[in-house]
Amino acid sequence: MSLNHSKIKNQNDWRIINLYEYANSEPYDGDIEALESFLDEIWEKRPQQVALYPDPTEEEQYDSSIEAKQKFLTFLKYNHIKSRKYIGIINYNGHTINLLPKIFFQNKSAEYSEDALNAIHANVLWWLSYCKKIKFPKTKSALSTIKSDFFELLIYLFALYTRQALNNCMYQTYTEINNEIDFMKGRLDVNKYITDNLSNGRWHKLACIYDSFEFDNLFNRIVKCVANLLLGTSNNNENRQLLSEIIFILDEVSDVRASYSDCDKVNLNPLYEDLFTVLDYCKLFLANSVTFSYKDQFQVFAFFLPMEYVFEDFVFGFIETHLKNTEGLKNLKYQKSDLYLAQLYENEQIVKDKVFNLQHDIYFEYEAKKIIADTKYKIIYNPDNDPKNLDFKHGVSQADLYQLVSYAIRRKATDLYLLYPEKLMERHNNNIEKSVKFVIKDEFANKKIAINIAKVPIIHHDFPNIDFSIPLQNNFEKTATRLEDRLCKIFALS
Repeated sequence: MSLNHSKIKNQNDWRIINLYEYANSEPYDGDIEALESFLDEIWEKRPQQVALYPDPTEEEQYDSSIEAKQKFLTFLKYNHIKSRKYIGIINYNGHTINLLPKIFFQNKSAEYSEDALNAIHANVLWWLSYCKKIKFPKTKSALSTIKSDFFELLIYLFALYTRQALNNCMYQTYTEINNEIDFMKGRLDVNKYITDNLSNGRWHKLACIYDSFEFDNLFNRIVKCVANLLLGTSNNNENRQLLSEIIFILDEVSDVRASYSDCDKVNLNPLYEDLFTVLDYCKLFLANSVTFSYKDQFQVFAFFLPMEYVFEDFVFGFIETHLKNTEGLKNLKYQKSDLYLAQLYENEQIVKDKVFNLQHDIYFEYEAKKIIADTKYKIIYNPDNDPKNLDFKHGVSQADLYQLVSYAIRRKATDLYLLYPEKLMERHNNNIEKSVKFVIKDEFANKKIAINIAKVPIIHHDFPNIDFSIPLQNNFEKTATRLEDRLCKIFALS
């Protein structure tokens, strides 16, 4: 396999740049100041969701100008750019910038392969298929249409599924209407009738509030909005055709600018099972993307996902799917946060009983053990491969150990784990399954706290050799089996 992270090439008159998180930097041959200004505007317009965007740092809280700066790219000397903590895609002024997971990065001299880029996108889709917090539709679509443009792939999955769902079911629902009519219907809006009608001599017009079985409802408006948004950014003819058909089906629906929060206002009837998936797609695009006409000249698009949340979300979703029914395993919780680290006293008087909430990624009990696992999307190494390294910390940060120790004390947990992703180059490294742990002596309780360090295999077992003609889950069956076996070994599940 050859994989170039760097070289810019022409494809359909667009320049393509591939960047890996915090890894390679590449030249940008466009207007670098305009690109930075565009990303600042995207950051300012980002959906305010704690799950997807980090809280501002202490420095940013005191200086709003710093917090307003984008966190997607680092701009270096000589018009070079470098990816930060987000994966996704930026389409801007003739450039496509792919932001890729760092665990696929090999070295700067590797050559580009479109198959490898397609395989990376297939891996990201597989991870997202298990996510709970980052809502991703659980479709079983084949990957025959996968392209090196991850955004076009997402559009295709949305457009194909939505068109089929709308062909099978035209969604109508009762909607509250506030309208002026010539006869009484529903109930009279007394305040409006007095102020707008009686006071203006229009007593014969009645301001009524009533329910009507409408095709022009919030759900259909959201779907039409997303279809229009994607139609304005897609360059793929098949995608544009599918999106145009969706808009045609929803021709009688009002054109509105929908938001992520609007999706939460939709109450679908459980009978419309397929439409729940459509709504999930709409949430995905509205939560993670920004598109608008920039300076009235061209359409721009950006789609971002924070990989640390994707990894955390994926690991829990996988455990819940594959290990939850293990005999003896119970009380599996995601981000369990019912405990606090401290109590606040002032002048020897308790002021607040609960301070510094403890929130661990994964908690469950197995037989007599209380198990806490925290996922860390970081690259850690094996000191055996680095003879110059004498501290033997395995790349584990001191803050992460402190965090796990506080969990152990407050939760009285018996088994603690830090889970890291396996890199592409480590798939066949036997040292990955090496048992590593740090032991801390608790002098107060006169016991030892053991924190186990483990890497988990989340990359396709035969990367980049993926069969794009079969469904996604079928491609990753062996990978899922390998990950399940590894997790059982890590947690000592029988």
